[in-house]
Amino acid sequence: MAHTHRFFFLMIVLTLTAGVASAQVTIGTPPFGSFGGGPDVINLANLNSHIGIPVINKPGRGTNFTYTLSYDGTVWYPVGSSGSQSWQRIANWGWAGQTQAALGYVSYGYTYTTQCLLDPGPPRQYGITNWYKQWYYVDEFGTSHPFGLITYDSDCGLTSSGSATAIDGSGYKLYATGSSGYVVSREGRTINTSTTPGFTDRNGNQITASGGVITDTLGTRALTITGSVPNPVVFTYTAPSGASAAYSMRYSTYTVQTAFGCSGISEYPPTSNSLVSEIDLPDIAVNPNDKYTFTYETTPGDTHSPNYVTGRLASVTLPTGGTISYTYTGGNNGIVCADGTTAGLKRYTPDTGGSKERPIQRPSPTL
Repeated sequence: MAHTHRFFFLMIVLTLTAGVASAQVTIGTPPFGSFGGGPDVINLANLNSHIGIPVINKPGRGTNFTYTLSYDGTVWYPVGSSGSQSWQRIANWGWAGQTQAALGYVSYGYTYTTQCLLDPGPPRQYGITNWYKQWYYVDEFGTSHPFGLITYDSDCGLTSSGSATAIDGSGYKLYATGSSGYVVSREGRTINTSTTPGFTDRNGNQITASGGVITDTLGTRALTITGSVPNPVVFTYTAPSGASAAYSMRYSTYTVQTAFGCSGISEYPPTSNSLVSEIDLPDIAVNPNDKYTFTYETTPGDTHSPNYVTGRLASVTLPTGGTISYTYTGGNNGIVCADGTTAGLKRYTPDTGGSKERPIQRPSPTL
């Protein structure tokens, strides 16, 4: 029996089969973390690489409107029962969804059991109880905030409710009933998880999204999003001059296959996917170099032409012309089998050169 793992706001639906679906690892720049790199931000606790490309930041009533294209490099995590797992990719291959970049989203890990009694019989009939755990909120800047909360609903009509404060000290509070939830910030802003995504501050000012149009707290159209994968996705806004300006996210087709060699975890088979290869800035017609370009790690041992890729970022070239490159190191081709985080990372730029690349080490646990 198939069940769904809902990503609120974008309503992205991932089909889950019987078993366990793990929540993604911590992404973004969590509070009290230790970081390196720049302009990419490396979380030294799990070696996740976070990249933010600002599109627009404009004043609002009570709450300013900010939109940043956000990417996190940890794109794989294992799902399924221990000893019989497979690699699952993160939605959008690490990129925040279209409305997520302005509003954030709420999600959870998922399991189910056949423990609720539908009919005492005879014969007895049992129904499914759905358990929602590992709740987390990913804010508009791409940082995840976890909550220690478990809720459930079932075929037998039983539903639980609860609330919890984020365990990272950010001050967010989650209110959930079954699989539905919303978050309230320390400042009293309510992040909505209905079919019309948005949030409302304590004074009633709202940012909403509908049909690709995001409206700010002044009631004006702040951003219009058109196009879909694999066609360019275009983010259009009004520049200070009054003219229309746009960022374009472009895609290329790759064959993605993992080769991490983790015991008990099946590899992701060769599959055609559209991955972000370029983001054009508004003045690219004047300056052809005003863009970000992205390449991806070749699947270890692959001999195809063109090469298969793992979906992990290999390099990003900035509009300034500089390139940041990544090499994944350590056992199992640089991945931690338990959760999909990066085992070891070498990050280098043209001024350091590949021969001078320096590894970024994960800190040793303190006793």
